[in-house]
Amino acid sequence: MYHLADAVSVYTFTDNQDVYNNEAICNSDDGIELDFSYANNRVWENRFWYPANNGVSFQPYIGGPAYVFRNEVIGPREGCCKDRYGSSDVFLVNNTFVGHKALPEISKDSELAPFDSP
Repeated sequence: MYHLADAVSVYTFTDNQDVYNNEAICNSDDGIELDFSYANNRVWENRFWYPANNGVSFQPYIGGPAYVFRNEVIGPREGCCKDRYGSSDVFLVNNTFVGHKALPEISKDSELAPFDSP
């Protein structure tokens, strides 16, 4: 997919959605938008290259959890992840974020926690 607004939108108040194996290049907003979604949305093995704003947006994500794993976000103009309002239970695992703001933007009430293997 190329030259879209949000390459993928998981619409408002949806749950149990899977978004996988997509490639979006040069879209004019976010790579994927999970804004205002409900529980158990999963995003994996996608490539979002050069989105005009952010790679992954969840602002806010309501009810959690959301799973974002094994994705590539390359060269966003703003940031690789956008969470401006304190989303609940978003898990970012094994993603590749490359850009001038590669670390996920998280709200002041959130934290990044490492996962240790047993």
